[in-house]
Amino acid sequence: MVAIIHAILTLGGEPQGSLPEKECKEYMAVLLLTLVLAASSPATDCDKFLDMGKRHYETNSYTLAAESFEAALRCDSSLAEAHQSLGVIYYAQDRLDEALVEWRKSLSVSPAYPDRKRVFLFMGIAALFSPDLAGDTGFIWMARQHFDSALSIDPRFAEAHYWKGRTFELIPDLDSAKVCYARCTKFDNKYAPAYNSLGLILFAQDSAKNAVSNFNRALFLEKESLQGSKAHQAVYHWNLGCAYQAVGQINAAYKEIEKALKLNPNIMTDGDLAIIRGGPGVETEQKKNESGNKYIGIGR
Repeated sequence: MVAIIHAILTLGGEPQGSLPEKECKEYMAVLLLTLVLAASSPATDCDKFLDMGKRHYETNSYTLAAESFEAALRCDSSLAEAHQSLGVIYYAQDRLDEALVEWRKSLSVSPAYPDRKRVFLFMGIAALFSPDLAGDTGFIWMARQHFDSALSIDPRFAEAHYWKGRTFELIPDLDSAKVCYARCTKFDNKYAPAYNSLGLILFAQDSAKNAVSNFNRALFLEKESLQGSKAHQAVYHWNLGCAYQAVGQINAAYKEIEKALKLNPNIMTDGDLAIIRGGPGVETEQKKNESGNKYIGIGR
């Protein structure tokens, strides 16, 4: 009943098929919703427009949000935060080229901008989920360059380590990916996707026992997180069940698979998650919940 865990992210000869553009979108959106809005009342018109833009984004009013950030930039074209935020909106609207222009402006207008590392992170994620940017495998190297830039600013930036690991999976260089995921969990021991990715690599390298502990950790963190999703939980239960089967704990394996199926009855037929995340099934929901929009937002 329990299928073997699918392979880790691979190019499979078709880069466009390995990283669907949809997957990148929600990474940005959910992260934005975790941002802390300014605690004090806006002091200037520019601040008011920035605050208004963030609030419009929270309600998914992208057009109004874009208009607010554009108004802030008419007030002061050197506002790095407004450029960064407008880039997020453009990306959410599938206006990638314009998003990249705004992110580059946010880096150039204010060399001391405190959120520079996250701008580089966003540019890297956008590249990773947009193979047409560089063609063939060039988009992987472009993405890694951005993640390295983020890490040059903050070597303890856990998210950048995680996403750099994703680029190594695509080559694939699983040992280097494993190092990146380990660094991610070192600097943020509550980053569930990194534990899942470590588990997948360990499983692929015939270390199912260690994979079990990583899947368990990912599942625990996903359940504890305020932003945890049932789609992720289903994947982690499924992967844990596969790992339990591999170490001979059949009863535990069946229980985990049942939990996965309860959370997502289509987990075995929803598509090829192996292409997307290295796990079994849940393509539709996983694309929606593991997309770039989920992880790219406006400062934090």
